[in-house]
Amino acid sequence: MTTEPSATQRCVAENADPERGGVLAEWLRGAWHDRRWIFAAIWLVFLIYPIASVVKSDHSLTAKIIGLVLLGLFALTYTVVCMMAMFGPEYAGPRPRRVGASLLGTLVVIVAALVPVLQQDVFGLAPYLMACAVFAVPNLFRDDESTRWRAGLVGYGLVILIVGSALVIPELVPGWSLDSGTVATLLVVGVVMPAMRAMQIRETQREELARRQRAIDERMAVVAERERVARDVHDVLGHSLTVLTVKSELAERLVDIDSERAKAELADMQRIARSALSEVRATVGGLRAPSLASELLAARTALSAAQIDPELPVDVEVVDEDMQPLFAWVLREAVTNVVRHSGAAHCRVVLERRRISVVDDGSGFTGSVGNGLRGLIDRVHDVGGRLDVGPGEPAGTRLVVTG
Repeated sequence: MTTEPSATQRCVAENADPERGGVLAEWLRGAWHDRRWIFAAIWLVFLIYPIASVVKSDHSLTAKIIGLVLLGLFALTYTVVCMMAMFGPEYAGPRPRRVGASLLGTLVVIVAALVPVLQQDVFGLAPYLMACAVFAVPNLFRDDESTRWRAGLVGYGLVILIVGSALVIPELVPGWSLDSGTVATLLVVGVVMPAMRAMQIRETQREELARRQRAIDERMAVVAERERVARDVHDVLGHSLTVLTVKSELAERLVDIDSERAKAELADMQRIARSALSEVRATVGGLRAPSLASELLAARTALSAAQIDPELPVDVEVVDEDMQPLFAWVLREAVTNVVRHSGAAHCRVVLERRRISVVDDGSGFTGSVGNGLRGLIDRVHDVGGRLDVGPGEPAGTRLVVTG
């Protein structure tokens, strides 16, 4: 099955750095750092059984060496499939898809080549093929919902085919037989793998719904803030401009009749104008100051995107109103540092009336103070607060601001 690459995919492929191997190298590099593939590759430890079968077989030394080399190639190919197709980043173009399909075909060819050496023990490799069929095959065809659904059915069909072959072929080949333990393992894996895939799909759907809900919440927060500013500007300028209009008309009529009173009216107009300007500046300043509630939403999005588990409060009302703008700045800068520099897996934020703490379990505070942290220190000191930053317990970084 071939698919036409999208404009985004073509752009990624065209702009890939050729010195670093292009889009495929970038993809492999990202997959390597996405450590989730280790949970699939760790099952390669069970290759010890087919390895033992090769070593104990009656084949010649050459056949045994070939068998062990093929098993090593199988392990390497399976690991790359895990990186690319099972738990790695999204495909960025047609070439990696073809590579992924080629790797799956390579696994099948290796298994076929091992049949003369392993004989019926070759079915010990079936669980790995089933895992690839369930998790990797659907990822080769991620274009739209209907395509993914059909590709999932293809993966489940391959599982049924593999299990059926494992049960039927030993009965047809003289001298072959499967022990009850192998049969039970194949049946269990054949049921568990699709169930795990279904759970993964549901979890992905929940994450997508949560992401869309966060986007909606953020847009609603922007709309609400715009409405607030519109109301504030209307309230500030509407009354002041009306008064200025009336007084300017009065001053115009009084210029030739009562110049002193006209001067007083002009002076009053200047006072009103200065007051309105001050109120507008305060309104705009309030617009530029971050909202603590919106910063919590942004922090959750940023931490989740960096694969850092966020533990954030949901209620900002526990914080005194005069401290919320400062704590919003603190949260923004602290989360930025956690995402960029910490390498953490977990980040916890605690809000109190006049205190905020941000704790991560990353590499720890190095003692260096960058521009962002220096600016944050100035903000805290400007309001008479205190900022403490240092190593966490037992590891990581702990930043605390007290107002």
